[in-house]
Amino acid sequence: MRRMMLVAAALLAACVTPPPDLASFPPRSGAVWSEDCCGDPVVQKDPVFPAAVSRGTEGWVIVSGILDGRGWVTEPIVLASEPEGVFDAAALAAFDDWRYSAPRSDSGAKREVRAILRFHQERPHSPAAPSMSSGGGGGGGGTGY
Repeated sequence: MRRMMLVAAALLAACVTPPPDLASFPPRSGAVWSEDCCGDPVVQKDPVFPAAVSRGTEGWVIVSGILDGRGWVTEPIVLASEPEGVFDAAALAAFDDWRYSAPRSDSGAKREVRAILRFHQERPHSPAAPSMSSGGGGGGGGTGY
C-alpha cells in the first residue's frame, strides 16, 4: 500500500511541468527587465499554502512586479502558473510584500522584477513541516534560494 502511494505521488509530481525561463516573457509595457536587474529581495514573504488545495498538490507561479522608488514590489501579476489558477492568489499576496534594494535607474524607466514561487506541502503522515520555496527572484537571476 505504501509503495502504491509513493508511485502515485511520483506520478503526480511528474505531471507538473517545469516553469519556463523567466527571460521567455516580454518586458511589461513601459518597464525594463533584465536577469541582473535588482539582486535578491531584502524583504521576502513566503506564500501561504491555500487551505482549499489538497495536500500533496505541487505547483509553481511566475510573478512579475514593478519596483517603486523604495524597492517595494507594486502591480504584481501572474505571468504563468502550473496548475493554472491554483496558487495564483497566494503567490500574488506574498510577492506584493517583497522589497528589493532601491532600484538603480539612470534612464528613469520602471524596473520589472520576476520570481518563481514554488508550492509543495508534505502529506499529513509525514513528520516534516510544510514547505514552500521561492526561487528565481532578483529580477530572474536564479532558480532558488
